[in-house]
Amino acid sequence: MKNVTKKEKIKENDKPLYPYLIFLLIVIMLMFLAFYFWTALNSSHIPPLKYISQKDDTKDELVEEGFEQYKNYSVDFQFIYPETWVLVEGHNSVIVSSDKEYPKSYIEAENPEMKDSDIYIQIHFSNLPVDISREIPNYTKASWSKLTIAGVPAKKITYAGTDKFAEYIPNFLLGDFYFLISVDSMDSNETLIAGYNKLIDSFGAVERNSGQE
Repeated sequence: MKNVTKKEKIKENDKPLYPYLIFLLIVIMLMFLAFYFWTALNSSHIPPLKYISQKDDTKDELVEEGFEQYKNYSVDFQFIYPETWVLVEGHNSVIVSSDKEYPKSYIEAENPEMKDSDIYIQIHFSNLPVDISREIPNYTKASWSKLTIAGVPAKKITYAGTDKFAEYIPNFLLGDFYFLISVDSMDSNETLIAGYNKLIDSFGAVERNSGQE
């Protein structure tokens, strides 16, 4: 039997380390990429809105009587709505309704029920497109149509049941944000729908004065 010298034993145990180093480097890179994408996804949400008064003293002179004007300088959009309706700001959303209790309850996640005699409008915005697949109601009739809102092309989905009206305007890009507007009127009240149409017609970017940044 051949005697193995001490030097030969050391040589046999002296295996190269670079495969282990490469494996360790790959693991570190994967961890870094996972952290990067996690950070990107969680930073995609814009921060909560700054408080902006609903009854702004700078309401434009052209706003007709019987309407209020909402201006959001954080996200840069505005619209008018009937003065008898209620508006409440949420995180990345504005809720407007003729039901005076609904907007606050909705923002506070109390899951309030819609009343047949009222109209419910939600305006959501994000710097990423909004997924509406779970929001679309299963009404008996639905139609797609094109429109221009705030000067930009958009599409709307209109649903009409026997006594319901619902409309969705998804993912139109105004400035740096994607918007989704939805409306529900349980009994298709024509007066309330006319108020909603006024809101849509007036929707646009805020016209800033020289002192507003």
